[in-house]
Amino acid sequence: MLQAETLIVPHPDDSSKIVEAFFKKPSRPKRNGSWPTIIFLHGYQSHPSAGGRDFIDWGVLDKFANRGYLAVAVSQPGFGNSSGPRDFCGPFTQRGVLSVISKL
Repeated sequence: MLQAETLIVPHPDDSSKIVEAFFKKPSRPKRNGSWPTIIFLHGYQSHPSAGGRDFIDWGVLDKFANRGYLAVAVSQPGFGNSSGPRDFCGPFTQRGVLSVISKL
């Protein structure tokens, strides 16, 4: 089983902030390299928080990668190693997730 890869991207609204994401490629790669993608966002977590790493620990990324998806877990700002204000899926988080999608 492949280990999840980590992706760190600058936040588009504030380049001093980062967005952390973890991903696993499908176990059955396609020739053209494009896969259906599913993105997981965690709920509230107390401090210190694992952010998107919980989806690795719970086996969620493995489960969906084995089903042929590019499985991605994003740490919302203020959780895990993502920096920035905790706006609980508000505009700052949404633009952070879009920056991960753009990078992938």
